[in-house]
Amino acid sequence: MSTVPMRVTPLTPTVTVVRQPAGRDVVFLLDGSDATRSGFPAMRDFVQKQVDTLSVDDGKDRVSVVQYSSDPAVQFYLNTYTTKREVLDSVRGLRHKGGRPLNTGAALRYLRDNVFTASAGSRRPSGVPQVLILITGGRSFDSIDEPASALKQLGVLTIAIGTRGSDPREL
Repeated sequence: MSTVPMRVTPLTPTVTVVRQPAGRDVVFLLDGSDATRSGFPAMRDFVQKQVDTLSVDDGKDRVSVVQYSSDPAVQFYLNTYTTKREVLDSVRGLRHKGGRPLNTGAALRYLRDNVFTASAGSRRPSGVPQVLILITGGRSFDSIDEPASALKQLGVLTIAIGTRGSDPREL
C-alpha cells in the first residue's frame, strides 16, 4: 500500500468591502420672509461658514441654496457650481427675498420635486447622503407634516435651525 501525499490548500477568506459614497449633497433652505430681513446677514454668514467646511473642490460635496417666503426661489442647484469659490461667491451675493406669508410646507415640497432630483444634481440614486439644513425665523402658514415626511421617506436628513420667532414644535 502506497500513500499519496495530499495537498492541502489553505482557505482564503473572502472579504467584501462595502464602499460608502464619498461626500454628500447639502441643500440650505433659508427663510427669506419679511420677518427675517434684519437676521438675513447672519443666515448668510452661517451658510458661508458651513460651506467652508465642505469638500466641494474635489467633487465630494455638492451645495444648493433655496430661499423662500410665500414661494421658493432657487439661488443655485446642486449641479450649478463645482468649486467652493463659486459657491461662496454666490452665497456672498445673496439678497434677502422678502415676502409673506411663510410657506415652509410648500418650500419642502418644492425641494422634494425640484432640488433633491437627479436633474438638479442630486446623487441620491447613487447612495450619496442627502442633507437639508433649514433655517427659519417664523411659524409656517401652511402644513409641514406631509412634505417633511416625504423628504424623510426619501432618506433626506433634515437639520432645522430656528431663530427667535420660530416654532420649536414645528422644528
